Amino acid sequence: MTDAGKTTVPTTAAVVPAAAMVQKFDVLCARWKESQELIAQLTAIVDSLKSQLPSSAKTTASSSKPSSRTSPTTTADAPTIILDDDLPASGAAFVPLPHDDNTQRHPPPSHTPPPLPPPNLPVPTIPPPRSSSAAAAQPQQLSYDTRYMELQKENQMLNQHIKQCEGTLEVVMSKFRSQAQAFQKEKHDFQLKLERSLRDERQTILQLRGENAALQTQLGTCLSVMRQAVAADDDNVDVLLAGLMRENEGLREMMGMRAPRCASGSEGGESHVGVQGLSSADARTAQAV
Repeated sequence: MTDAGKTTVPTTAAVVPAAAMVQKFDVLCARWKESQELIAQLTAIVDSLKSQLPSSAKTTASSSKPSSRTSPTTTADAPTIILDDDLPASGAAFVPLPHDDNTQRHPPPSHTPPPLPPPNLPVPTIPPPRSSSAAAAQPQQLSYDTRYMELQKENQMLNQHIKQCEGTLEVVMSKFRSQAQAFQKEKHDFQLKLERSLRDERQTILQLRGENAALQTQLGTCLSVMRQAVAADDDNVDVLLAGLMRENEGLREMMGMRAPRCASGSEGGESHVGVQGLSSADARTAQAV
């Protein structure tokens, strides 16, 4: 243990394992952070109190300075910080030492401002690592280094594999793109070919329909002409036969000859049959044509 106002550091000759040293170092760091936070909070409180003090309090404080010189001075020891390895991490980080009872303290007068908090506490010093702890931590450091090198090698191998996979994927994707483009082009060409063939078929169908309509009109014209010709021939034969029959009857009357009824009937029947046969023959020829 050192004098008052100084930091006490435990001195133990026991060999501490590396894990325990690391844990203690973490505890010390946590305590130091807590002390820094407390110092920051105290500084903020002091600043706020200074800003809240009125101007009159400042003048009275300045006027009371000579009287304070004549009054007996008070001595207060600065609080000391004890760092112990056996304390838990959640405990108090700072343990102030009690002040000396021999010192005289006088309360401040009523017209003076409240006393300011103590100045910033000293920062605890961390003892350097011992040679034994370094020797104990050396194998662990070597294992860390070997593990680090192994991880670096694995990372390099993984990077190489990733690059190979990327190259293979790029080749596959380029082939896929080329095949997809070729397939799309073939599909487009086939679609254009189908449209062209459909257009040609439509034109051919329209042309055939026009030719068929023209042939139908021509056939209708030919049929009408032939029907007219056959009808004219039938009319002429009937007229000729009727004239011949009248001429025959006139000649018989002039000669005083009368044909018997049977003969006349047979002749008339023959003539009628001949006319019917002729008309039926003409009709057959007309139908054949």
